[in-house]
Parts: sequence; structure tokens; C-alpha cells
Amino acid sequence: MVHGLGIVASALLTSAIPLIVDGQTPNKHVPNDLAQGGACVAQPVAVAREFLFDRIFPAGRLDTIPDAGPDAALGIRVLDRNASGQVLIIDSRSRRITIRDANLRSSRSIGREGEGPGEFRLPSAGMFDANGDIVVIDMALSRMSIFQPNGVLISSVPRIPSNIRQVVGTGASSFLLLGAVPKANYIHLATLVERDGQVKWQGVPAEPILQATNLVVDGVWGALTRGGTAVLGLSISPTIVRVDLKDGHEVCRSNIPRQYWVQLDPRLRPAGGGLGPTRDWIDRASHVQSAHSLSNGDLLLSTERTAPNGEVQNEWHIFDTRLAATKRIRNVPGRLLRVFNDTAWITGATEDGRAIIRRVQLFPSLAKP
Repeated sequence: MVHGLGIVASALLTSAIPLIVDGQTPNKHVPNDLAQGGACVAQPVAVAREFLFDRIFPAGRLDTIPDAGPDAALGIRVLDRNASGQVLIIDSRSRRITIRDANLRSSRSIGREGEGPGEFRLPSAGMFDANGDIVVIDMALSRMSIFQPNGVLISSVPRIPSNIRQVVGTGASSFLLLGAVPKANYIHLATLVERDGQVKWQGVPAEPILQATNLVVDGVWGALTRGGTAVLGLSISPTIVRVDLKDGHEVCRSNIPRQYWVQLDPRLRPAGGGLGPTRDWIDRASHVQSAHSLSNGDLLLSTERTAPNGEVQNEWHIFDTRLAATKRIRNVPGRLLRVFNDTAWITGATEDGRAIIRRVQLFPSLAKP
């Protein structure tokens, strides 16, 4: 499994998922015509200013997750924090959901493996909502479960869209579900639902690259931005789509500068579909891992790719409120999980494989011209 990305196992092994459309997005079948927004920036900056991570950021604070087990850093997909400092961690490998204290030491489990109420087969997304409750999406069961902070199940909402990779709270009673979800003859990336599962809108058609690669990598990222909008996109595309949360219509588009992006090329997919060569083909391309809104209104996109020498290259791309690229941070020492109060939480591992979290304060370093 490629770290931090949505990988459809059946596509890797059998290529059984068919192409939904033939390289075009049929807007006439999309509830909201999302192709009208245009460019967010009329004349985008061709080259962003470049910085090395360890040259501008302090060392930060390191915390080891004591009971996470070997190689746990590879499995941590979701991390969130509530107002009291408790930390929610979802480990996709062990399928464990834990609540930890601010130092990541003491923990208690939420739910358990299974298919009954409050149980999970494949938890793929989660968060603390505006009420302080815990929201967990199970991709395998197509179900949203909501727990009290003490772990007591409040509600279990079945039949939410399948393949959800991220959930973003948009208020006290609604959530933006992000994932590549087939519908009719197109694939949409975003669904806004109420707390009871009622769908308010679905939209943002996937770019043709998703179908061209036969959904082998189907991760979707997103974050809230100012003015009642959100940004989102495919993990295998440099495109950034800004949408209005009221009805899902597209406001505008931007992108990671092309010179900083290595595109996954379907023409180079290894013949025969072996798991090892296919994984190498995927890893050598760029992928957006996550998106984060900062206190000054800027957007931070975290990307990852594996260089030909096998080195994993993590980078941050900073965009201003217009979604114009301003900075590129290279040599980031791990995968960025979340940003809380302008503090980045970066996951990594010790030499013996134990998971660690590095906390780095982003400002005033990012404010430097």
C-alpha cells in the first residue's frame, strides 16, 4: 500500500474496476456544472520561493507513541485534536482507533473490529466535530459512526457513499465527505452530508487521469478555506479546486507548479500488473498527501514521491489566499498529518520502527519573505 494514498486493492491485483468515462467529464450528467470557475489567479507565479525545511524551522518537539507497535507510523492515517488537547489517532494497519492525552501517552480505544454498531472493518477517516464528538467513517461498511468523547456510540449512519478517504467538518451538523465515488457515468469527489446522513449535494467530477489510471490510486484530499469555501483535489493530480460549500459549485482552479510535480503516467504502467512493479510506478510519481489551512489564510499542501534512488521526498507547497503558489519547502522529515494552531504534526519512526510525532511551529518561519 502506498503511504497516505487511497489504493484500491482489486485494481492493483486484477484491474477489475472499469473505466467510467472515456477520457472526458460529461458535465451534462453532473448535478452542478463545475467547469465554469476558471483560474483562481490570472497570472500565476511561475516559480515559488524555495526553502530547505531544517534551515527555516526549529527542531520542534518529538513524542514517541509507546504502544503503537513496530512500523506504526506507516499506518497512521488520521490524527485530530479537540479543544481539551485530546488526540484522535486512526491506524489503518491495525484498524485501531484510540484517544490519547496531549503527550500521546495514555490511551483508550474507540469501538472494535467487527460489523455491528460501533464496530469497524476498515476505518478510513475520522475527526472531532464541532460538538466534541468523534466521527468515524468506515470505508468497507459505507457507514458513519458518531461517538461521545467517552466512546459511547451516539448514532450509526448506514449507506453513506463508499470509498470515503477524508471527512471535514463544515459546521455543527454537516460534514464534507471526500472520496472517488462512482455515480451514473461519472465519478464525483465530494459529498456534503448532514449529521443524520442526509445528502445536501454531491459534485466535483474527477479529472480524466483517475479513469486513465483505472482508479489504481484514488485518494482525495481537502480542507476548509475562508469565505464559506473548501479546496480539494485528487492525490494524483496537481489541480486544486475551490468550491462553494452552499451548493458545491466550482469557484476557481489553481495548481501546484508543474516543475515541482511528477505526473503518474498511465502509459508507463508495468505490463502484467505485478504488485511490486506497480507499486514502484505509483511511488515514483508525485502525490498530494494532505491539505491544511493556516491562520493567515494560506493553504499548505503536503506532497510525497520516491526518487529513483529510493529516497522518499516530502515537500510542502504554500499558496496565498488567491491560491497563488508562494513557497516550496523541501526535505520535510516525514509525512504531515495535521496542523493545529499553526503547529505541524509530522509522523516518522525511530530506528527500531516505533512511531514518533514531531511538532513544529510554522510561524514566524513561514512569514519570512
